[in-house]
Order: sequence, then C-alpha cells, then structure tokens
Amino acid sequence: MQYKSDVYLKTIVDAWPSVREMSRELNVNDQAVYQWINRSSIPKSYWAEVLHAYNKRVESTNAIFTSDLAKAEHEDRVAKASLL
Repeated sequence: MQYKSDVYLKTIVDAWPSVREMSRELNVNDQAVYQWINRSSIPKSYWAEVLHAYNKRVESTNAIFTSDLAKAEHEDRVAKASLL
C-alpha cells in the first residue's frame, strides 16, 4: 500500500513544475510540501485543496494538449490536401 501512496503522491506533485510553485499555489511553505513528499503522505486537512488544485492543473494541461493536437491534425490535413 505504501508503494501506491508514493506513486499517487508523485503524480500529484509532478503536476507542478516545482515544489516552490506547488507550495505557493497551496499557500503552504516549501518545507511542508517536502515533508509530505518525505512522508509519502499529505495531511487530511489539505487533501481537498490539493486535489482541487491538482484537478485544475490537469484540466488545464489536457486542454492545452488537446488544442495543440487538434492544431497539428488540422495542419496535417491541410498539408495533405495541398499535395492533391
């Protein structure tokens, strides 16, 4: 079970470019986030806020990826059409 906790925590932390940015967004100090990582555990009192912030980041990243993918597919179709 500990391994799964490590994996889930890493997935959450990796949504931010840095611990500093994560801590700023969550209004906690950097040391608190490092402690969460070292303990492989986020205190229950922070879970709702952390998951909310994580979900917003993932949705934003997915929207950017989807937009970039759609643009690339469009450019590919235009390029293929110009060859005809």
